[in-house]
Amino acid sequence: MISPVKSVPSGVSTKMKALRATLDKDWDSGVVPIAMMGLQAQTVVGSMVGLIQSVYLVQFGARAAIISNYLTLALPINLVTSCAAVALLVGVSIRYSWLLYVLGCCTSLAASIALTFPPQLFAGAEQQSRFLSHYFGTLFVIANVGAKFRDYPNGIAKVYLLHGTQSRASEKAYSTIFDVMVGNGLNGALMLTMLANPTTPIKVCLALLQVASTAVSLRGAFILRQLRDLGQDGPPSASLAEAHMVIGSPSELHKENEVQENDGSSDPVLERLDVKSPPPPWTRGGRQMFLYALTLATNAQVWQLILIEWCVGFIFTLNSQAAGTIYWSSVVGVTDDMRSVYIALESALGGGVLGFVATLYVTRLYHSPADVSVIIPRIVASGAAMGGVVLLLFGSSSIGSLLGITSLYLYYFVFPWSSIEFLKLLDTLKAKHPGGNPLLYMFLIKDIAGGFLGNLRNMALMWLLASTGFYEPDCNAQCETSTAAECVAQCHAEAHASITAGTVTLVRVLYVGVTPGAYILACMMIRMYSALEPHDFHKKQSSSDLG
Repeated sequence: MISPVKSVPSGVSTKMKALRATLDKDWDSGVVPIAMMGLQAQTVVGSMVGLIQSVYLVQFGARAAIISNYLTLALPINLVTSCAAVALLVGVSIRYSWLLYVLGCCTSLAASIALTFPPQLFAGAEQQSRFLSHYFGTLFVIANVGAKFRDYPNGIAKVYLLHGTQSRASEKAYSTIFDVMVGNGLNGALMLTMLANPTTPIKVCLALLQVASTAVSLRGAFILRQLRDLGQDGPPSASLAEAHMVIGSPSELHKENEVQENDGSSDPVLERLDVKSPPPPWTRGGRQMFLYALTLATNAQVWQLILIEWCVGFIFTLNSQAAGTIYWSSVVGVTDDMRSVYIALESALGGGVLGFVATLYVTRLYHSPADVSVIIPRIVASGAAMGGVVLLLFGSSSIGSLLGITSLYLYYFVFPWSSIEFLKLLDTLKAKHPGGNPLLYMFLIKDIAGGFLGNLRNMALMWLLASTGFYEPDCNAQCETSTAAECVAQCHAEAHASITAGTVTLVRVLYVGVTPGAYILACMMIRMYSALEPHDFHKKQSSSDLG
């Protein structure tokens, strides 16, 4: 006799209904679609090189010196691409956001799949090595261009379609979940397996994940069609009621209208859509718009946030590039298979567990009367000091290295703080300058400057590795004609043993000294930033305007 199905407890049913209602609300408000738009960046090659560069250097025999030249070339190309995308979306029309996003996704996907399946064109190891170095460098530059075209419409959607700190914080939470589950989980596991043994089934699975994430991102990009009513060059097709639906909720607009009526300025919706209303001062001609953007670019707070995020990103750059593999292979001395296991444990403990806990902890701090600008630097500085000491004393052992490197995954404490502080800064600018342009300009300034500094750090690291003589051959290609069963393993062992002392010393200094020092410097800048809160900045700006 089949037993009857037990009913779901009322408490669980209530929580499920509340969860469903929250998801529906976040979908309707655009939070979930915008978070979906950022999913592709977790799986394909973009502005951050990721582990695919380590695969080319360690498994495919690519030359660090050649790749460093392409990373240098990417600096001006990324800057020009960023300026071109901004000029198209801001100077011409925001209507092209969806087309630009689709172009960026397709370009990044094509470059990433091509990088996943490198061709074997030359029989000689030296010729093939040089070819793969140029192959990787060219596709990396193309993927960077696609990433810029993809990321700027996503950022514009956050500025124009997400209203209030609560909605933006919710989008950040969804993005973090996607990062942990897809970026560190699925994509990280496949890339680490490919780092250990780049077989065809692993490459196929990685390509399928890239295609699936692209499909999800394109599904979320339907939200960009709402920006067609915000175009600056076409006739306003939306009515005032439709404009209120696009820009924000009626309650938020009612509050904004009350404020606007008090100071005698124009309706914010008409001002944003340029409907029967004179344009604001910063959009009257290219020269005035440039001067206004230049004024925002001199904001000291946004540059402090950029430098703070740049300092805490060192550990991410080291672990996602060849420095992490060199540390485990040549400093600790583990085999290739165990190296992937330890990197996976490091990513799971640091990027998964610690990242999840840190995000929740910082969010709770912002909902309490605690002084966040004091607590976060204490945690980060203590963790950085402990990680540096552990790596200095026990960095040659596997357990000591795992504990020390995991302790340096402290950027998960800083990135939520910097994101929330940046949103508070945007809200300050929004209160001072009605309309979306200040928010858009500030976002673009931060993104361009942060991306440039990140690419500069990647280029410097690769140049340092090349200057110390780092090179590992393509052992799979060399052992194709060999009958020895342990040919590949022996080739990798000899390659690890041939790593120069300069390379080993450089990697140890980067992990033991540079990364903890960068964290401590970031903590000092956080304390400096807290001395000038957004509301204090607004007061000083208002006082200077009155003067």
